[in-house]
Amino acid sequence: MPQYASNAKPRSDCWNWGDPCFPQGYGILRLDERHFTAAHKWVYEQLIGEVPDGFELDHLCRNRNCVNPDHLEVVTHRVNSIRGFDAVLKERYTRRLSEREEAKA
Repeated sequence: MPQYASNAKPRSDCWNWGDPCFPQGYGILRLDERHFTAAHKWVYEQLIGEVPDGFELDHLCRNRNCVNPDHLEVVTHRVNSIRGFDAVLKERYTRRLSEREEAKA
């Protein structure tokens, strides 16, 4: 893990950002007294390159606190929203299926 990412805390393959975080769970990086940015975006741009206008980063690991650039993909907002919604539905389905299996036992 790069030295400047010393605020990131490894968890499996994720690089979890320590405090501070936005309420939505994304790490915050203070650039100066008045400017802040999302930590995952800053790390990505330092290691990989700029995120083009009209695009955003999708956390493939579904961990908003992760700043590992290998876990980030440049996508449109629409794609990012659909993937996030699909992940929520999958989690709910898996949980309900587990509850039903337990009820049968």
